[in-house]
Amino acid sequence: MDTIWLVLALPLLGSLLCATHYRTLGKAATGMVASLAILGAFVASVQTAYQVQLRHEFTAHLSSWLHIPGISGLDFAALADPLSATMLCTVTGVAFLIHCFSMGYMADEEDYGRFFASLNLFVATMVLLVMANNLALMLVGWGGVGYASYSLIGFYRQKPSAVSAARKAFLINVVGDVALMFAIFIIATHCSTLEFKAFLQPDKLDLLGGDLILAGLCLMVGAYAKSAQLPLHTWLPDAMEGPTPVSALIHAATMVTAGVYLMVRCAPLFRFVHGQELLPMADDLNVIMMRFGAATALLAALCAIAQNDLKRILAYSTMSQLGYMFMAAGAGAYGAAIFHLVTHAFFKALLFLTAGVVIHALHGEQDIRKMGGLGKKMVGVQLAFLIGSLALAGIPPLAGFFSKESILLGVFGDGKSVEHELLWAVGILTALLTSYYTGRAYVLTFWAPAQHEGKLHYPSSSMTWPLAVLALATVAAGFGGHDLIQSIQGQAPPEESFGGLQLTALAVGVVGLGVAYSTHRSGRQRLVPEGADPYLRGCEAIDGLTKSLAASFRGFADKVAIKLDPVVSQVCPDLVRRSMLSTSTLLCQLQSGSLRLYSFTVLTSSTLLVLVVYFLSRFISGGGGQ
Repeated sequence: MDTIWLVLALPLLGSLLCATHYRTLGKAATGMVASLAILGAFVASVQTAYQVQLRHEFTAHLSSWLHIPGISGLDFAALADPLSATMLCTVTGVAFLIHCFSMGYMADEEDYGRFFASLNLFVATMVLLVMANNLALMLVGWGGVGYASYSLIGFYRQKPSAVSAARKAFLINVVGDVALMFAIFIIATHCSTLEFKAFLQPDKLDLLGGDLILAGLCLMVGAYAKSAQLPLHTWLPDAMEGPTPVSALIHAATMVTAGVYLMVRCAPLFRFVHGQELLPMADDLNVIMMRFGAATALLAALCAIAQNDLKRILAYSTMSQLGYMFMAAGAGAYGAAIFHLVTHAFFKALLFLTAGVVIHALHGEQDIRKMGGLGKKMVGVQLAFLIGSLALAGIPPLAGFFSKESILLGVFGDGKSVEHELLWAVGILTALLTSYYTGRAYVLTFWAPAQHEGKLHYPSSSMTWPLAVLALATVAAGFGGHDLIQSIQGQAPPEESFGGLQLTALAVGVVGLGVAYSTHRSGRQRLVPEGADPYLRGCEAIDGLTKSLAASFRGFADKVAIKLDPVVSQVCPDLVRRSMLSTSTLLCQLQSGSLRLYSFTVLTSSTLLVLVVYFLSRFISGGGGQ
């Protein structure tokens, strides 16, 4: 059996053991089993990546799965290529560090076994989604990720807001699931196969005809729901109701990265070239993707400025960075999108876990206005958060600078398209906002005067060493970007000298951080007046709109129920009762036991029958004679 199957089998086995034997194992052993399962999956992922480097790509068939007449490519098989190998190493590597962090962070929680069982299942379903060699098998992992996130976001079942957030995340992702199903139906009907390497060939894509744009739109809706892009983003900020390690896992390595992965995996569909030219339908899809990505990046960054909850700032930051990735995918810079996905996984996991340490130290406090003064008391944590913040702000030589610049350069292109230049400008403005709100969160948390009292709850060693590893990865990951982009894109990216575009991006990053430092180091809580919040919180306005619509539908349903419920529950049963009584009364009269009545009934029926037959025969014979 190929080692790639161990990447899936070990997390599944770990989830099963944690779910069924946690009482026997105890807390420490349960966390160890879960963490070792993910570590084993990471080692298997590295081995798979090595095999891919030797063989470029291969398919590992385990067994046949579905048999649908006329549809091929439905085996239980794994596709190992540079894209899936990169994703598997990123998912399992970051997830292992988050599992280790969780052992200390969740030490005082009940349902320890349920948490780690769900955490392992989350990784397993994401792995299945990534390794699947066909859309049908990917859909299984796609839905599994949705269920696992529902379980983890709503982990605190006694907390109504957590239960509501889990329900919202699940329902919005179901919209994406249905859209992906429609795409599968369209592709299967036209191409007669769902295997990626088969239906993404030009001769198969040509069979889609005018339905190419419909299939692409359905894939994009599925990706937008999973990756929290406008307008299907409202579940992501609410998902912060789950434990902080869950937030880190969702934002860094699983769930939200699935949509970007789907776009890159199906890239030939969105870049379908017929002859020598990009088809207008495919070009339309790319324009839509770039515009929605740019809008999401900018609006989410604006919303992050108005947030005071540390985890929600990071949540909107994730949404914004994913917008960058979709911009790159729309521009055809798929390698840059995956490069930023990988670097983002490192520094966003670092930021979330560091935020978890801060929240843990302040006994659950998440409002940055009530923090401050932690820099001198938690020097190592401050340094880790600083490294993550600088990477998010795009400051060299950290990884975020290189990956973000590759996206902006890919969007700018040759500089001959006005729309591409405008989108690049949106990306630069977003970078300025990103560096500001990141700096604000850092300064108010660590440098501003302390706004809290009481003894700090310092982290255990299991919560600190993963931060060190992630910090090193955040520093080093940017230097392998050229090779990664080449392996994903299939060709080397153009060599770019450090010129005006890069200097502009660097300058806005420095300016944003400088404004944040000068404004908030004295403890000033905000730069933008509160009156501007309604304009900044545009993303949240969509959530309010959906809630208003839901309330309207609920009110309409209540009014209809008031009118219809008595009919359904009282009038209809009463009518049925009366009809049954009338029928039974009539039947009872016919069965009176009177011989005279029976004889009269038989004689009358026989006479009527004879007359009907007679007149019918005369009518037929008369008609035949004409």
